[in-house]
Amino acid sequence: MSAKNTMSCKHLHLCIVSKQPTPNIVPLLDQHLQVDEVILIHTNSFKIQAQRLAKALQYYQIKSQLIPLSHYQTPAELREFFIQLVDTLLSENENIRLYANLTGGTKSMSLALYEVALMTESDGTHAYYMNTDDTLIWYLPKSKADSAPYDLEDRIKLTPFLIAHGWKPLTKPKGTDHPQWRPLTEQLLNHIEDWQQPLTQLNFIATNAKNKELRSKPPHPLNAPLKRLIDLLQDAGLLQLENNTVQFSDDDARFFCNGGWLEEAVFHALKQLSSKNRKIQDYAQGLEIQFDLSNTQNELDAVALVDNKLVIIECKTHNTKANPKILRDSLFKLGSLIENIGGVMARGLLISMHTPSKSDFKRAEQLQIPIIYGKQIAQLKTHLAKHL
Repeated sequence: MSAKNTMSCKHLHLCIVSKQPTPNIVPLLDQHLQVDEVILIHTNSFKIQAQRLAKALQYYQIKSQLIPLSHYQTPAELREFFIQLVDTLLSENENIRLYANLTGGTKSMSLALYEVALMTESDGTHAYYMNTDDTLIWYLPKSKADSAPYDLEDRIKLTPFLIAHGWKPLTKPKGTDHPQWRPLTEQLLNHIEDWQQPLTQLNFIATNAKNKELRSKPPHPLNAPLKRLIDLLQDAGLLQLENNTVQFSDDDARFFCNGGWLEEAVFHALKQLSSKNRKIQDYAQGLEIQFDLSNTQNELDAVALVDNKLVIIECKTHNTKANPKILRDSLFKLGSLIENIGGVMARGLLISMHTPSKSDFKRAEQLQIPIIYGKQIAQLKTHLAKHL
């Protein structure tokens, strides 16, 4: 079998399933690696993770089969398990090439798999490892082992990425595209310091209009800045002001005025940045997701896949001085979402219309969550690019 015809042989990858799915799925999507089928080797405690991976791989028409690794514990037992598995695969398939992914599993498992890969190197077996910096290195064949690590292609999309991590999108990954409102959004961004106070008041009005009539009465007489803002929104067709009552044209308009304008601005900035930065492989706004083992649901204001890592973005336009808990709670929520949804390599980003408190800055630093805030929003795209 050492003289295989690589064009006609079956390329079969052996992956040990662990808590983190990214190192198992990302290399399989790189066009430099040929893939026909994947063997997902799992212990009893990681069977669900293996099923998730198999489901995610279906998005790319990659076949997979699950092989349990239940009672093998000593190095000798692990080695014997992999020897028998590889012997079975070689005997059942006339012309195959095996690829051993050494990234997942315990050290004992990956070492045992590597030993068996070495034993079958003459049959053309390859072995590779995915680093945390999104590069791949070859251990076998030895002709590749001295090569420098290379960047893996950024090909996975949001839906299969989330499925592999145990989350089901309830809405299609997309953004709310209102090109007719974009000039208004740009005006708000460019002069954010002038609009902060009236936008905060508008938030309150829009929140109270979350009813069947989409109608709300301002709690106080309109001051000059709020009146100018409402005039702008009337000219854009988002609302009408009659008899000191604000009537929103539809729920999209109400959402836009309730802070949705910042989410749309972030989505549009991601869209622009992705046209120049190929590492931004997918992005979405207002994405609703549900955990596959419970009814737990979350809505992500904005989210992006960058260099095969998830970036979750939380947008806040509320009055943080009136309610200091808002940013604190948002930071804790974001810190929890990052690892639960995207794994250990995921990152978070908070965008706040108002300047956070010193304690919020300290908390964000502890959680390693950058904040774009206040007048920085006027250069949203520039600051966003720095943190992706």
